[in-house]
Amino acid sequence: MSPLLLTFAALTRAAFKSHSHLFKLSLGHAIAQSTKLSIYEAVMQESLALTSSFPKELSTTGHLELNRRDALKMTGRLFKLRMDVNLIGGILGQLAGFHT
Repeated sequence: MSPLLLTFAALTRAAFKSHSHLFKLSLGHAIAQSTKLSIYEAVMQESLALTSSFPKELSTTGHLELNRRDALKMTGRLFKLRMDVNLIGGILGQLAGFHT
């Protein structure tokens, strides 16, 4: 078993044994943040894989083998992804009740 899974298992056991609602809330919040970030990381990796050849192609040929419609679709997807990441960035902060 990996150390990360052991740590998660230990935290889960501690959460079930704990009577602190704040501890359970903070653990649930951390898991939710981690899950949401992993989804965006996967989408970003996919987007980067699709566009990683563009700089080399532009430098060697001077143009992209991409029609206008596909280029605009890709630009729209990248802008939407950027907006989603910016929106989720504000949500991923600490909860106000954690400071008490």
